[in-house]
Amino acid sequence: CSYTEGLALAWRGLHKRPVAFPFGHGLSYTRFSYSWETEPAPSAGGGATLDGRGDAQQPLFNLSFRVQNDGAREGQEVAQLYLSYPESAGEPPLV
Repeated sequence: CSYTEGLALAWRGLHKRPVAFPFGHGLSYTRFSYSWETEPAPSAGGGATLDGRGDAQQPLFNLSFRVQNDGAREGQEVAQLYLSYPESAGEPPLV
């Protein structure tokens, strides 16, 4: 048995490769739509910023959205939010 994957295991092995069924795809018998309650905007005076200023105990952003079942059947949905650092943060990609 030859181990050649290195660090390309789990999600790292699939990153930037086409996937037939993304996580959660096709697991419901209904359809859901998402819409913003309010447009994402920085919180007033809260949150730590990339330069280390601000209050890290306060949110930097508040996000509010609506999930609606648009299908004919009852169902449940779990919303997922994926975030990444901006290039200016100097963080390595996908550590």
